[in-house]
Parts: sequence; structure tokens; C-alpha cells
Amino acid sequence: EHFDQPTEYYLTKEENMSSEEVAGLEKLQGYVNSFVPAHCVDRAGNPIFDAKGNERVEKWVINTKELLG
Repeated sequence: EHFDQPTEYYLTKEENMSSEEVAGLEKLQGYVNSFVPAHCVDRAGNPIFDAKGNERVEKWVINTKELLG
């Protein structure tokens, strides 16, 4: 039943949000924007580079249970 609805059904436009919802969205955006990439290192702590010579980074996992708790 959940998948019977298009994606747009679950989206909320900012202009349709209450001031409290906008404040919550801004708080969440600030939190997410504060994330820094995880730099990949070898066992000795040296940075790992890709084939082009760029330092490898990985995304952090967001603990959504902690956010909602």
C-alpha cells in the first residue's frame, strides 16, 4: 500500500510548513551540514589516496534512532 503512492505524496514543501516545522527543518539541516567526511587511513594512520591522487573519504552513517530518541 505504501508503494502505491508517488514520491510527491510524501514530500512537504517548505512554504506549506508551520513556523515550528521550518525551525525543525533548519535545525536538522544545520546538523547535517556540520558533518565532515571520514578520511580513509591505513593501519599506520596514513591517508589513503585513489588512483587520481585524491584523498579517499567516506560518508558517515546517520544514527536515525538517536535523532528520533
